Amino acid sequence: MAAVNSTPPVLTAKQIALFWAKVNRRGPDECWPWTRSINKTGYGSSGLRQRRCHSHVIARWLATGEWPAGFCTLHSCDNPRCCNPAHLWLGTHAENSADMVTKGRSHKPFRVGEAGHNVKLTEVEVLEIRRLHAAGGVTYVDLGNRYGVHSVTIRLIVKRINWSHLP
Repeated sequence: MAAVNSTPPVLTAKQIALFWAKVNRRGPDECWPWTRSINKTGYGSSGLRQRRCHSHVIARWLATGEWPAGFCTLHSCDNPRCCNPAHLWLGTHAENSADMVTKGRSHKPFRVGEAGHNVKLTEVEVLEIRRLHAAGGVTYVDLGNRYGVHSVTIRLIVKRINWSHLP
């Protein structure tokens, strides 16, 4: 939901004042919680020129003048409602994901192989698919029909994009 347009919107002084009125600005080192609507993941949500945006993204932009085009606005405090610019920094999506995992905030641990979510094949079947394809004479469609999965799934297995942890 972070803004990704390369050009920031133009806001009036009144719009900026209305935004900050929805933030409980405390001491400079404390979290400044967003006091209005939040989304299902706990982040403050605000309207910004006909679209929804995370409140912490707007807060950092208003405080620094740096529009986060192509970047994520991350929290050093791990409080999704916090709008204190001193707690916010720009990072890539990869940095945001790594920060989440490092701080133990990942709700869905990464699982490989048969432990993964919605898995339809076993490791034995994956190895057999690779062996049959390497032997030749069988197409992705044939293997997909045989194992009850789409031919694209077979291609990703054969190319070792999926199930890459297997030899």
